[in-house]
Amino acid sequence: QALRFRTPDAAPLQYATTQNNLGTAYNALQQWDQAEAAFHDALAANPQDADVLNSLGSLYSDRKRFEEAEQVYQRLIQVNPQYAFAYNNLAGVCVELGKLDEAAAFYEQRIALRPNDALNAHINLGILESVRGNSEGSEAHFEAALNLWDTAWQWQLQTPAALLENKAIALLGLGQKDKAVSTLKEALSERLPTDVISLTSYDLWATAPFPPHGLDHIRQLLMEAMSANE
Repeated sequence: QALRFRTPDAAPLQYATTQNNLGTAYNALQQWDQAEAAFHDALAANPQDADVLNSLGSLYSDRKRFEEAEQVYQRLIQVNPQYAFAYNNLAGVCVELGKLDEAAAFYEQRIALRPNDALNAHINLGILESVRGNSEGSEAHFEAALNLWDTAWQWQLQTPAALLENKAIALLGLGQKDKAVSTLKEALSERLPTDVISLTSYDLWATAPFPPHGLDHIRQLLMEAMSANE
């Protein structure tokens, strides 16, 4: 009976789930080629599996294969337009590709689908609006993010480090530098081995007409943490 679920012809849906789990395990072990092969096997068995598409898109994004990630996330949204987190992921890829207007539109769609857990979308829209020179719009999104933060923490929507980093960004965007710095230090102390530090959002924010006071300090703390792990 157990073997039947590992046979694509006999039970394609179960096989796809099994291969997705296998790919996720390989991904955690940083065995990228094996993970990608498992995800493709899963999609061959069930091309409409949104979770597998999300897994494959995440792998491509993590490996900085952003064009491929964009294609996979676009396919995911076609398969399941209600898959809210896909819009977050696709928006993030668009930022990496320099498609900032498209990224903002996808973050807005993410918020529209599930406003009660859209913390990350508000954080990123706050940065994008700052880059556009829209200080009022930026602050509105950072305030919305802080209003959602306690719920996100309670629901454990991200790791503690990621949630605290998002809180630090919102505080920085609202001019609360000292609180932002102390919150980021707390975030760095909570980091897990799987928590990845990325400077992409901070580098983008630095291009705003009026970057927030303290951004350089925040970025320096992150760079020091990255160097300590090398």
